[in-house]
Amino acid sequence: MNFTNSPVERSPVNSSPVERRDRLPLKVRRRTTIDSVPQGVYLGLELDYDTNGGRKANYAICTHDGCYAIDYEFSSVDVSNIPNKQERIEKVIQVVLDNITLYSMAQNYKIQAVGLGAHLISNGKDISKFLFSAPSIASRLWLEFDALPFIFKTKGATADERASSAVRKAVVWYILYNLF
Repeated sequence: MNFTNSPVERSPVNSSPVERRDRLPLKVRRRTTIDSVPQGVYLGLELDYDTNGGRKANYAICTHDGCYAIDYEFSSVDVSNIPNKQERIEKVIQVVLDNITLYSMAQNYKIQAVGLGAHLISNGKDISKFLFSAPSIASRLWLEFDALPFIFKTKGATADERASSAVRKAVVWYILYNLF
């Protein structure tokens, strides 16, 4: 589904633009059946735009089951061949959503809530374009996964620390949201 007027190539998750580092498991490690109920999980997502020429966008995903962090991924998407900034943002968002889709289907997970980290980069450039450009990643997570998105200010030295912080905050807020 393309939300912009300009055509954006929808790349498969395992294609060359994704530089593999630490990956979420895409193979099932436990027995499941077609009619089994998916396990509810929470995700933390942190996006960092490369300030060295804008050739890569790094992202970290942390999965939480409500008690413990159970999986994480830290990867980057090569966007050096895309000249338009809006198309770069759309490509990064699409690759991240494709990874989340494959992961949730492979592990039989239902994503309940997503904590989106908003981190101010040291030189003053922020990633608000990722979070608030139309259609925002928050609205796409709600639309495609029926997951409640939360946007948090996060602190930490690395993107995976900030993703872990965002998912812990999302778990707390999701529980509070469901209590009242």
